[in-house]
Amino acid sequence: MDLREHRAFAAGHVAGSANVELNERLATYLGWLVPWNASVTLLGVTEGEVDQAQRELVRIGIERPVAVATGGPHDWAGLEPLVRYPRATFHDLADALAGPDPPTVLDVRLPSERIGWHIRGSLRVPIPEVLGRIDQIPERPLWILGRGRQVGVAAALLHAHGRDVTAVDDDFANAADAGLPLTNSARR
Repeated sequence: MDLREHRAFAAGHVAGSANVELNERLATYLGWLVPWNASVTLLGVTEGEVDQAQRELVRIGIERPVAVATGGPHDWAGLEPLVRYPRATFHDLADALAGPDPPTVLDVRLPSERIGWHIRGSLRVPIPEVLGRIDQIPERPLWILGRGRQVGVAAALLHAHGRDVTAVDDDFANAADAGLPLTNSARR
């Protein structure tokens, strides 16, 4: 588990690693996404970050990671090349959807966050369900959208599972300006 900011993670990380930024929501995301009794290795820039993450892990019943490392992705990868995935805007997504082989749009927002506008035809898999429903997510290029860190967490998880991902790292308010087909799903 790489604890760096999601944009830095997207730019270069150890193959097979996942990413949850070290912040006040770390325990929540890890509780949603790390299977019970999973072995967790923490990758942090400093010892302080790793210590803080360990305290958060205890809150969800993970007493001790199997390993920790500090430094940066080049330190952790050794001789292996770093991997990355692209980040994009809603304008980039509109261009991709207009192309000859449009990607699948995966919306990972929570149900309460999706109330209102969403992109017509997008596949909805809330962030806590991504790993449990991975077999329902098409094995084709995925453009992932959500709120803030959700995009980075979902993109990292799916990328670690060998999926071709692009993180739409943009404010949803920009989707309409990009000309994307929006649908209103008002609460009933």
